[in-house]
Amino acid sequence: MAKTIKFNLLLDDNPVRDIESLQNNFCIDDILEVYANGLLQKWLKVRGLDEYLEKVENIKKDSSIIVELIKIFDIKKDDKEIRESIYSLEFQENRKKSLENYNIKDDDLKNRIKEYHKEYEELIEAIIEHKENMAFLKVASKEISDKYLKLFELDYKDSYELYKEKSPFMIYAILMNDKLSFMFMKNNIIVQDLYKNFILNTQPKVDNFFYDNFKIFKKLEDNTND
Repeated sequence: MAKTIKFNLLLDDNPVRDIESLQNNFCIDDILEVYANGLLQKWLKVRGLDEYLEKVENIKKDSSIIVELIKIFDIKKDDKEIRESIYSLEFQENRKKSLENYNIKDDDLKNRIKEYHKEYEELIEAIIEHKENMAFLKVASKEISDKYLKLFELDYKDSYELYKEKSPFMIYAILMNDKLSFMFMKNNIIVQDLYKNFILNTQPKVDNFFYDNFKIFKKLEDNTND
């Protein structure tokens, strides 16, 4: 039969060998910690303090643990000190829960932002995949305008270069959207490139219906002639 190994509790930085020593070194934070991790119960068991062990194990979860422990070990503390200790513990516990909730919300926010960017990237991939479907591209430009305007604002220069190479018709769809076209039109380099290069290079692919209805061309010409 294995020999039971006795050990000391460490309360208030002092080794505790018996109940009297526990009473003399009773520290609320320490006693709660050894109670929570089960070390107090093991200590009582190996010391043969079964009466105390039974009382400790029968503490109800909905009761104030520290008050029950003070009663069980007959700790001499006045009511004011006990109330202050309980308030401090409740404050720490509430603070802990608040931080946990904050971390959960923070993680949730990060996941939502990550998912938002992922959806935008998937839309861009779809735009390139359906690069000659003008109906789809017009719907896509509206979705960018309604849902991803801030992201488009951040990368509209890169978007222009990407669509110019991978999905030229998307440039036209963007020019038909007031909010998105504004991004292009406020940039002189893009305006010049639209008129001098892009439109001239893609015009053969664009039928008269599109060209006649792109009022933006008139603005481009006016800006160039100024």
